[in-house]
Amino acid sequence: MPEHRIRPHHLLCMAQFAGKGYDQRFARNMAEVKAALERGDSLRIRFACDDLCACCPHHSTAGCALGEGDVAEKDARAAHMLGVAADDAVQWEQVRKRMAALPPGSVERACQSCQWLALGCCGDEVLRRYAQGQSENA
Repeated sequence: MPEHRIRPHHLLCMAQFAGKGYDQRFARNMAEVKAALERGDSLRIRFACDDLCACCPHHSTAGCALGEGDVAEKDARAAHMLGVAADDAVQWEQVRKRMAALPPGSVERACQSCQWLALGCCGDEVLRRYAQGQSENA
C-alpha cells in the first residue's frame, strides 16, 4: 500500500477540501491524495515539502513562495493540536478521530494566517462535520 508524505497543516486542509485550490493541477492532486488516504493508504508526517506541495504553483526548489516561516508555524500548531510528530506513521482514520475531538476555535488558531480561512472555505464547523462523517465530502 502506498505511503503519502503529509505536512501537519495539510491534514487540516485535506479534511476541509471541497474541490477548490490554487489551480486545477493542485486541486486534482489534493482530491487524489485525500481519496487514497480515505481508502486506507498510509501517511507519514513530514515537516517539509510533501505530496501536496509537489503540485502547488507556489512551490519551487527554493521552497514555498508563500513563506516558509508561516508554513512552519502552521505545521507546528497543527501537529500540536493533532498529537503528531515528525516521521509519525498514522492512518487517516486516526487523524479524523482526533479532529472530531478538537475544541471550538481550533481551526481558527491553527490556520490564523491562511488565505483559505480568510476566504471562508474552512473553519471549525466544516472540520467538525467532516471529522464526524456528516459532510458531503466525507
